Amino acid sequence: MGSLERFRLVLSLSLLFAGVGLLRDLNAESDVAPDVVALEGGYACSYQSETEHSTLGVFDQEGEFIRVQKPGKKQRALRKKIRILNRKQRKLRVLLSSAAGLNNIRKTTRFERKLERLLAKLERKESALLDLNRAIEECQEYEGQDPEAPHLPSEESSPTPNPTASPSPTPEASPTPTSSPTPDETPTPTPDLPPVIEASQENLILTFTQNEGADRRIIIRPLSGTVEFSSQSIVGDSELSLLTPSEVVAQGGIPCIGEIERFCEIILRTKTDQTGTFAAVMQIQARPTSHGEPGGEIRTTSLSASVVVQSETLDRANEFRVVQVGAKAAQLGMSVKNLLLSELDSVRPNSYLADDRPTFQSYNPIGFSEWSQSWFNGAFDFSGIAWDAHEAGTAITRCHIVIADHFERSGAVRFHRKDGTVFQTATAERRALADFGINRDVVVMRIDPCLPSDFTVYPLLDGAEGLSSQLVGAPLINTHYPFGNIRAISARVVGYVGTYLGGGPTTLFPPEVQSDAVAGDSGNPSFVYHDGQLILVSTFTYGGPGNPGSGPYYGDLSLQEALRAAIAEIPGSASAS
Repeated sequence: MGSLERFRLVLSLSLLFAGVGLLRDLNAESDVAPDVVALEGGYACSYQSETEHSTLGVFDQEGEFIRVQKPGKKQRALRKKIRILNRKQRKLRVLLSSAAGLNNIRKTTRFERKLERLLAKLERKESALLDLNRAIEECQEYEGQDPEAPHLPSEESSPTPNPTASPSPTPEASPTPTSSPTPDETPTPTPDLPPVIEASQENLILTFTQNEGADRRIIIRPLSGTVEFSSQSIVGDSELSLLTPSEVVAQGGIPCIGEIERFCEIILRTKTDQTGTFAAVMQIQARPTSHGEPGGEIRTTSLSASVVVQSETLDRANEFRVVQVGAKAAQLGMSVKNLLLSELDSVRPNSYLADDRPTFQSYNPIGFSEWSQSWFNGAFDFSGIAWDAHEAGTAITRCHIVIADHFERSGAVRFHRKDGTVFQTATAERRALADFGINRDVVVMRIDPCLPSDFTVYPLLDGAEGLSSQLVGAPLINTHYPFGNIRAISARVVGYVGTYLGGGPTTLFPPEVQSDAVAGDSGNPSFVYHDGQLILVSTFTYGGPGNPGSGPYYGDLSLQEALRAAIAEIPGSASAS
């Protein structure tokens, strides 16, 4: 046999064996033919029972399964697009504010339309990312388990022509309850997995007044490392809802979407147009990540909320509210200091940054201002402070502000909502507490018009409890006017309390978020944090280099009695709008 014949024989045998191998591969492949399960959001999951492998995809116009290439890459692309759109949103708001301040109606209208289109696009991208995250989670549930009744798009099911829309099977083709999730079901992760996040409050019991603003911010922190958030949902009474991620951004917050290392926040909104008791359960889904890539199973954290909306018990236009922290501490068997420490600890970030201090990203005293996306703004509401002047002005009723007697202001007073829009009012009448026998550098002023209900009004500690020295060592949140030409927040602890309250040295907070009280800070408020709200305890009178600052103690009973007398004597019948 010649060499040519031998070559032909070897080639024929090779082709024969290759054909047998190919047939064997085809037969093996037919044994693991995938079952395709329709998921929510227009996605589908191809599950191969013998290999226990799932692949995410969609259906084409003919109902054929198309694999989604690298869903992780698609996730990253969507997250990047959302970040870009949020940056554009902030820039547009600054331009809109400038145009409005110049009374340029043409530019204002144009920027408003651009912002409206951008927000709609942002909402679509956020919705697409949440849909993709849910689909990935649902498809991964089929790993290692054979779905009992997977369903393919059939001729009877008439798949929709839109490849991103879910097929609509006929009743005969519908899955059983043990197959793929129905639109009303949420995939349940493995129950015995440890949580990867913690919330500042897991069981919220809230009380609001009818027709008052009723947003509650909840801080969410990774327990360790970085986590990737996939979805948030709420089930319960329709009076309770969660703001969308884009709405959280518009409120100056950091939404729980994508990868988070320090903290993020969800905002629970309550409709307060009618009284009653309302309840809901919020679910937050997240997974641990490793080096920026998803890792581990999805975990669900559930938070409950019970909200009471009650009729007004105070004349909010003319009466300030007091809070009994001592009674709460006694009920829990804690000292006042330790109660306030534990409450602040529940909203602390995993780390602090110097960028947490500035109050605004950009500030326009007469127009739109962009609150900074910082921890202080995420945990606390500073909308009840007038930031437009050194002298400040802190709302204790809808119609009254307090300032320092030695550093007065007059004329226009401007407040900014959490969405950045401005509200202008003006000082009308004033009374110094020195006129009522309390020489403590406090003036109360009536403003007209009064603050609307979507601005916060700060309560005081109940003077009847006589807390004073029990506050020493409690965390103190201070506000400052000049800080790199923009307003700022700092954190200290209470150093001493008498008729005046002063800050003290502490290792509770790093130097990056501490500050002395300096010239220009007079009248700016200091707070303690309790039950999800800031409580006014002082306004700066004294300070200087190396001095944390001090001012009159607003939890003093005699000061509160003088405040009530001063408000009652101010001419004019104030009425909240």
